[in-house]
Amino acid sequence: MSMNNYDFTYPCPWEIPIWERKTCDPVRRAYVAWLKRYPWNLFVTVNFRQKQVYLKKENHHETEMYLKNVTSAPWGSSSDVESRLKVMDGRVCKELLGRHWASKIRERPEWAGFIEKDEEGFAHAHLLVNLKEIDRKRFIIAFTNATKYFAPRADVRPQEAFKDMYSAEGATFYSTKFLNNPHKECVLTVSPTFLKRVQAKQGTASFG
Repeated sequence: MSMNNYDFTYPCPWEIPIWERKTCDPVRRAYVAWLKRYPWNLFVTVNFRQKQVYLKKENHHETEMYLKNVTSAPWGSSSDVESRLKVMDGRVCKELLGRHWASKIRERPEWAGFIEKDEEGFAHAHLLVNLKEIDRKRFIIAFTNATKYFAPRADVRPQEAFKDMYSAEGATFYSTKFLNNPHKECVLTVSPTFLKRVQAKQGTASFG
């Protein structure tokens, strides 16, 4: 058969990003379409699992008993994590911009992301961050300090927790992977700075 008899269409199905395919969940597609409009340059994963801690308790025979096979502990509900992230945001901005940080709206870094909680109760968050003019290393140090304030034993490793943003679409799609999983939670959260930006454009906005 002549090659001219074949019908080729471009792009081929396998060349279309998964978040643009018709089979993709429409809510995830909507999140991707929305968040890709903003200038993100850093992807942050903040994990509130605690490092392994062995607890001891004396029994009636005065011998020590240890909790074994405990490698980490859950840290709050999704709403707890969201509340603390927003407090952390204030601590980060104050460390980076000084005591008058609240009035420096245009200079403050901003973020939007998703809190994930699995069936075992472990919560962590994926954030798309716009550093603006803030130095990347200074932000990483400030964010790590803020995390340690709430979870002193949290396992924060900058090489894994902070990654340059190459694709806002891919980061958003990855962060919403639990969206339709009945055994896990996926909650949208945004920084107060980003919320002001959205409200200024749209009048009002509701997140939850």
